[in-house]
Amino acid sequence: MPRTSKKKDAESNDGNLLTKTPDNEAEQKKSLPNAESAGPFVTVLKTANASKLSPRGEGDIIYMVGVLDEKVYVRIADNNSGGRHSKEWLPADAIREAFTPSMLAGNAFKSNSFAKSFRGQSNNNSGFLVAILRKEGLFVADVNKPHLTKLVSSEALNAWEKDVLNMPRPQGAERLPLHPPKPNHLFKKGENSAAQEEKSVPSDNEAA
Repeated sequence: MPRTSKKKDAESNDGNLLTKTPDNEAEQKKSLPNAESAGPFVTVLKTANASKLSPRGEGDIIYMVGVLDEKVYVRIADNNSGGRHSKEWLPADAIREAFTPSMLAGNAFKSNSFAKSFRGQSNNNSGFLVAILRKEGLFVADVNKPHLTKLVSSEALNAWEKDVLNMPRPQGAERLPLHPPKPNHLFKKGENSAAQEEKSVPSDNEAA
């Protein structure tokens, strides 16, 4: 007697093929392309432009402010002049952790003070962030040394977070992955090539 195929074994009495679904969420994710990149999504509440710190800087910085699980994030979305930068979502907590007692006391600081807040290593990250937070009203230029920056107040970040969390969240607001996938071409260049390229690009920011 010929063996019954697995396909026929999966058929019901009325002849319709039964659909076998994954037993758990992990199996479902494996069946989807790029499922690992889906992750949690940040709801974009604001997209705006900020001027660069350097008077020689060309073009504006385009940035986004968003929320996820009642936490505030900021992202350097684009740079009109084409200089490299990291596009990761930076949580407000990472900015807070970079504050020093000197900053909180109202003393001026350099534009590179937040370089370690980013996972990416682009030279422009910190300066672009400072420019963005000047636009958002958290920072101001030092009166005597405009290339240096000061906190508006020690509570400026807390107040800004509350304002963002109170912003309306439209139903059709753009939602972007917290951890976007890396472009395919980065994997073809070797493990460390992308990071090396970022390091090698001159900064758009004025030296401080």
